[in-house]
Amino acid sequence: MKKKLAFLLALALLAALVLSGCGKKPVFGVSSNEDNTISVTAERGPRDSVGLGYLSVGEGGAVVIESHFQGDGKIQASLFAGLLGSEDFPDEPAYVIATSGESRVSAEVESGEYTVVVKAMNTVTGTALLNVEGGEAPAEGDGVAYADDSVTLGDLALRPDGEVGHLYENGGCQLFVPLEYEAQLQVETPENGVDGQLFSVTELASLEAAGGEEGAGWLFGIARVDEARLRELLCQDRSGVEIFARDGEGNYYLYQHPTDVRFVREDNEAMQRDQEIWTALNEWAFGTVRESFLRENSGLEALSYDNSTVGIFVARAAFEAGADYTVSSTAFGPMAPKQLDAAPYAERLLRGARYEYADGLEAPDGEYLVLRFPEEEVRLDFFPRRDGEDLVRIVSGDGSETFYRASLADGAEASAVVQEWYDALVAENRA
Repeated sequence: MKKKLAFLLALALLAALVLSGCGKKPVFGVSSNEDNTISVTAERGPRDSVGLGYLSVGEGGAVVIESHFQGDGKIQASLFAGLLGSEDFPDEPAYVIATSGESRVSAEVESGEYTVVVKAMNTVTGTALLNVEGGEAPAEGDGVAYADDSVTLGDLALRPDGEVGHLYENGGCQLFVPLEYEAQLQVETPENGVDGQLFSVTELASLEAAGGEEGAGWLFGIARVDEARLRELLCQDRSGVEIFARDGEGNYYLYQHPTDVRFVREDNEAMQRDQEIWTALNEWAFGTVRESFLRENSGLEALSYDNSTVGIFVARAAFEAGADYTVSSTAFGPMAPKQLDAAPYAERLLRGARYEYADGLEAPDGEYLVLRFPEEEVRLDFFPRRDGEDLVRIVSGDGSETFYRASLADGAEASAVVQEWYDALVAENRA
């Protein structure tokens, strides 16, 4: 017996801006009317209610959305509706209609009674019924979305999870910005961005409170670099820069973010009032942007590189021109490189790897591998796995020691990879 869906038509009302010094968010409501229409309202208080729009049925069974944009600066909203399935055929394509800037949009849909689910700030607030008669389904490809796909309606984009927003494009890449945040943001798409930057996103209120000072309110940026630049980055501290993706053309994608707080308001009272807004923006920026970017841009592969002190030294040995290093074991002497390409060993030791600081440890007994930097009087000792732990010790010229726990993406022992590196150096020097 086919399971029936409880909803057929989804209306997403996303309020994107609460301005004019008022920090209280409006309460959104939905109601069915006797004339077979649905009203959508926003209430700030008992005497402060505004109509944002309504759904009705026009000639020929067309579902009509009419949105009433508020020009007083208190509320700016866009209405969105999508037929996610039918009661009898829940797996059929979804029909979608929307308003964004336009006050009236209609679309022909199949006859039937629909349950409208209303969302405000991406939260379901109520349901209502709407009857449609005499309509015809739109042709596939004309405003049609599937449950596992996304659809663009003019300048609006609908995600499979029902989220609505805009797609910004630059350099062949797309960044999805949810409608509920967009009015609070400045989204820049530089034509020739510094260090390959494609997108830069800043909170407008902080930027304005700081008098336009550069960096105020900055949330994140996304950049694209080639392999040569990637290797330079691997050899240095990358605080505020995370490598998170690679495409099929050998480019790498960076997520850039501040390492200090960029939240600015005119006074402490305003900061307390808008703290929730700033927190929500950061949760979106740090929590979902990278995952969303991977979804929006086909052909990207998620990846990461370690940036601990261990990782930086390994990268320098492999990628810095003329790097002065040796690899040795406690049983055999050091070997210096001639022309050996150490990149394959560094890739295994860095890509998807983690070297986590470990306090209060002592060096295990037995042999180990040593990566030494003579000029800097620094060495890295890689110990064979013992009791499930891979340990790396950094010993400085003054005799101080720091331990790290190693975890490689392929599950190999870090010391085993360094052993392969050493064996390659031995073969090169004997050739």
